[in-house]
Amino acid sequence: MNEWQSESGTDGEDEPERSRQRPRKSAREKVMDFLARRDHSELELRRKLAPWYEAREIDEAIQFAKESKWMKPPEELAETVASQLGRRGKGTRYIQRFLRNKGLPSVRKDAGIELAKALDLIQIKLRREPPFEYDEHAKIARLLKNRGYDDETIRSALHAREKTET
Repeated sequence: MNEWQSESGTDGEDEPERSRQRPRKSAREKVMDFLARRDHSELELRRKLAPWYEAREIDEAIQFAKESKWMKPPEELAETVASQLGRRGKGTRYIQRFLRNKGLPSVRKDAGIELAKALDLIQIKLRREPPFEYDEHAKIARLLKNRGYDDETIRSALHAREKTET
């Protein structure tokens, strides 16, 4: 048997053509699948469905999901996502950019909470007590900057850590 023949011994030309693709789901079913896995914004759903479905089908599916209350309101979803990212140690700049890319409204910054998150992150990553050397200041600043903290929070975190020593 060569590579072109099936196990039945034929070359496959006599067999009926079989579609290797699964039957295509409707846009409504795809929206249900996406929302069953996690919450999505309307923009995310539109981006995911656009290559496969017409705009009318997408509109109807999203409208159905809204009427069925499967989708959270954008403000509520933004708060949930911001909370999740905050628990992962992400700064406000990172969170705002993430929400903007998902088509969600921004959340307001709480400077006290932001500073506390930054200080916790420093403690977890460095596992050292102040005073910090100059190269450690640079390392801390890079860490916080890469996590999406703004310059004001970074300065406050560095000075707050130094004040605890005095």
